[in-house]
Amino acid sequence: MHIEQSARDGCIVLTLTGDLDVAAAPLVQRALLRCLAKQPDAVICDLSGAAAIDPVCTTVFSAVAHRPRSRWPHSNILLCAARPAVAAVLLRQGMPRLPPICDTLDQAVAQAHSRPPFLRERLRLVPTLDAIATARWFVADVCQRWQLDALTETAQPLAGELVTDAVLAEPNGVDLIELRLELRAAGLLVAVQSGDPPPASADAEEDPDDNPRPGSGLDMIQRTTPAWGVRRQTDGSRVVWGILRRSRAQCA
Repeated sequence: MHIEQSARDGCIVLTLTGDLDVAAAPLVQRALLRCLAKQPDAVICDLSGAAAIDPVCTTVFSAVAHRPRSRWPHSNILLCAARPAVAAVLLRQGMPRLPPICDTLDQAVAQAHSRPPFLRERLRLVPTLDAIATARWFVADVCQRWQLDALTETAQPLAGELVTDAVLAEPNGVDLIELRLELRAAGLLVAVQSGDPPPASADAEEDPDDNPRPGSGLDMIQRTTPAWGVRRQTDGSRVVWGILRRSRAQCA
């Protein structure tokens, strides 16, 4: 299996050539995870060069797309241009969580950009204790502007705890901390990115055991958000995120 990576309109395209068999499945999985860590609009698997697929390997796409706790929210995986024999094997598995299969690459790119628009605000902080209060103020201000007053009481302390972790928990120090707020259909995303990159030779993968210390922001994010995750980016930084659900009245 040969995997070629390219960029297209904010998406990463992985062109798979050859047979997707048991030996190739781990290679495809690692490539997907590395691409998702870059937070593109979508990762599109171009299957036009895939001659055959082992039914056992059909779950590799859905397993990565729906990987609990470690995936970055709203990162799409789409499949496109599958040959009839390959498409038949994928569809025959009847996997309800199979990523969408588009006829062409153009259709996949269009679908990746068809998601509802969302609001986004970012704040970069110097890792000092003053950053904690600044983060709380920032969240309150953004929630007020986005008319999310009902979420302020939860979002403020959550952001404060996550920033506290970033300030205190990194043994080697952090140059900058990024606090990100995004308003999407699923709710309010609160995320903090921090951490120093490892040596260039290190190939960072997400580590489900790479969590902040007990009793920290991770503990709070588990208690207050129905969807959350921790992931290591390819540059070695860490993102801790959670989504606070809005009520139906807020979504109207």
